Amino acid sequence: MWQGWKCHEAFSQALCPDLPGFGVNQQPAEFDFSLVGYAAWLNSYLGDFQGPFLLVGHSMGGYVALEYLSRYSSQVKGVVLVNSYAAADTEQRKQNREQAIAMLGKNPEAYFRMFVQTLFQPEPQWLKRPEGRLMKRQMKGLNPLVIQRVLNGLKERSCQKATVKKWAAKVHYIYGSADALLEPSMLRAEVSEVGAHSLCIDGKGHMLPWQAQEEVQGYISKQFEL
Repeated sequence: MWQGWKCHEAFSQALCPDLPGFGVNQQPAEFDFSLVGYAAWLNSYLGDFQGPFLLVGHSMGGYVALEYLSRYSSQVKGVVLVNSYAAADTEQRKQNREQAIAMLGKNPEAYFRMFVQTLFQPEPQWLKRPEGRLMKRQMKGLNPLVIQRVLNGLKERSCQKATVKKWAAKVHYIYGSADALLEPSMLRAEVSEVGAHSLCIDGKGHMLPWQAQEEVQGYISKQFEL
């Protein structure tokens, strides 16, 4: 998804790291899959480059970006949360993750099929496009045991609202009005509470970096003068 962004002049030099356990990146020995662990890994990865950095995190990537901001703020120029948010999981969301973990143990193929369909709502036709077919192929290569550990880490992540309030001038939320995974009303309320910048894209769902690529890129480019 992010590799396609490099065709845009403003993002041609972007770094697109595969987080441990995803893509071609095998997890380091004894990696704990917590958000703290992911932030520490990202800090090590970025150590070879000159900061400060603009972090654009989609969904779980937004959680990693906020954890990084809370620990390495001097290295951060800004954070863009695309279909993501700062609050910790509610009890209902924790229960949903527990159900997902159980389903991954029993029938991972069914879990991934259901999950990818939810990602592309309310535009299921995307599953027939190259982007949707690519995601379905890549999901077949994921290790269900790794995803179970990732979900456990997400379930136990800390609330980062205080971090966003402290650095609100640096943080931007972008979300779709028809996101089936994150309720737009919850995101609007959080944006108001923490005092961050935001953009809501009408009629779009959870996969904004694909489904509304030009709008998201244009907003980021303008806000950060890329």
